[in-house]
Amino acid sequence: MDHPPSTLDILNALEERLSALRWQYERAFTWVARYDRTDLAAALEEGQTAADRVCLLLYEGDRFENIHHGRRLYVRKTAQVSLLIADRQSASRAAAVFGSPENPGAVALKDLVLGLWPRFASDPIPVPGLLLNTAFVQPISAVPLSLDDRVSALSGRGAWLVRLEIIGGQLNLDLGQSPFF
Repeated sequence: MDHPPSTLDILNALEERLSALRWQYERAFTWVARYDRTDLAAALEEGQTAADRVCLLLYEGDRFENIHHGRRLYVRKTAQVSLLIADRQSASRAAAVFGSPENPGAVALKDLVLGLWPRFASDPIPVPGLLLNTAFVQPISAVPLSLDDRVSALSGRGAWLVRLEIIGGQLNLDLGQSPFF
């Protein structure tokens, strides 16, 4: 029986790959972390208000697909995760969104993250204990976020929300001799 990867295994592997991303010759993100809500201002106030380029992993839950085949039940797990990607350029909100020679901008950071997907397809996230040790990540959407400059932690920031699905693991259950299947 193949077991779905644990949520923490998936988040750890994704966080590791995002932390390794490079922009020019430096780390793409100065802060990569898991967070429990989409409130960027609260996250920055609780965490790293000084971090210019941030990527927060927001775990949103799991979806399961159940397939009955004879006396067998197949359950496939899909984890839903969003990435809140933000850059800051105190001189210009436009530079925080679209970049400048000194910073990539939220759009370029989003594209850099989405550029991982061909590599995810050929080199899926390794997850301990999972058959074939992989979980497949697929992007679902990417949308810009409107930020309020009146909130000091958000001043001069541009941000995007990237939604992902991570497909990995399947339970294969023998339902036995039940007369109902």
